[in-house]
Amino acid sequence: KLLQGVVTATNVGIQANTAWESQKLAIASIVSSTNQLSDAQGRVLEGAEKFTASQQVAEELMKRIQQLGLETTATTQELVTGFQAIIAPALKAGYALEEIPELATRAAQAMGAFQIPIQQMRTEVESLLSGNINKAQDLLAPYLNIKPEDIRKWKTLGTLVEEVNKRLEIFKYSSKAIADTWDGLKSNLQDYVDFISRGATAGLFDSMKASVRELL
Repeated sequence: KLLQGVVTATNVGIQANTAWESQKLAIASIVSSTNQLSDAQGRVLEGAEKFTASQQVAEELMKRIQQLGLETTATTQELVTGFQAIIAPALKAGYALEEIPELATRAAQAMGAFQIPIQQMRTEVESLLSGNINKAQDLLAPYLNIKPEDIRKWKTLGTLVEEVNKRLEIFKYSSKAIADTWDGLKSNLQDYVDFISRGATAGLFDSMKASVRELL
C-alpha cells in the first residue's frame, strides 16, 4: 500500500510537470511570435535568444495565473489553457501582455457566476473583445449587457480595454467568497497538490527526460 501510494503521488507529479512544461512552451511560442523582446541593455532579441527569453516570460505569466487562480473555482491548468487561448485576441484588442492573466481570471470569475463552462473562455472573451457576438452561443457579453455597437464605439474611442475591465472588475470583489465555496476549495486543493507534486518530482522528471534523450 505504501509503494502504491508513492507510485500514485509520483504519477501526479510527473503529469503535473508534463502539463506545465507543455503549456509553458506553447505560451512561449505565442509570446515569441506576437511580441518584441529585449535584453537588459535594450537589444532586440531574435531567433533562439528570443525563444529562450519568451520561456522565462511564459514561466512568470503562469506563476501569476497560479496565484490568481486561488480566487476562482477553476484550476490553474484550466486557467492557463484559457489564458493561452485568449493571448492573441487580447493583444489585438490593446491589452498589454502582463495584463492578460488578470483578464483571464476576471473572465473565469464572471463565467463561474453565470454558470458558463470555463472551456468556452476563448470564444467568450474573443466575442467580448471583437464585437462579433453570436447570440446563439456567446453568453458572457449579453449577460454583462454589452452589445456589439458598444464594443464598436469603445474601439473607435480607444477605451475598449478600460470599459471591459470596468465591467469585469465587480467580479474581483467576490473572489474571497468564491474561494470559500466547496467548488473553490476543491479547485484550490487540486492546485496545491499539483504544485507540491510538481516540485517534489522536478528532479526525477528532469532525470527521466535525460535518460530518454540518452536512449534515443
